[in-house]
Amino acid sequence: MYSITRPKKKLFIIVNPFSGRKKGGKIADKLSKILVEAGISNKLVKTTHGGHAEEIAKTESFTGYDALVTVSGDGLVNEVINGLRQREKDDAPPVAPIPAGSGNGLVAYLGTRTSFSFI
Repeated sequence: MYSITRPKKKLFIIVNPFSGRKKGGKIADKLSKILVEAGISNKLVKTTHGGHAEEIAKTESFTGYDALVTVSGDGLVNEVINGLRQREKDDAPPVAPIPAGSGNGLVAYLGTRTSFSFI
């Protein structure tokens, strides 16, 4: 019988714990748990103030990460994109927004209909 070895995946997750009427943190915690159960390691960082996600995206080393996941509304996605644009090196991983805000207009515009609203 053949054995299939899947490459290890690693995600960097930034969450605004107050997004979506304070559901963002719960959604991110649930997502992190699901990923670990699936064998996908992740680093979960919760923002503490306005502009924090931009600082993280601008200065954090994303070496070894397959994607940068945002769990929030539109504001955090905007901060992350602005931070990535200010990087000295163009070494940022792809950004994967997960909607957790009250409106999620940006993610809806991008065609993403998946939501963790069941939490």
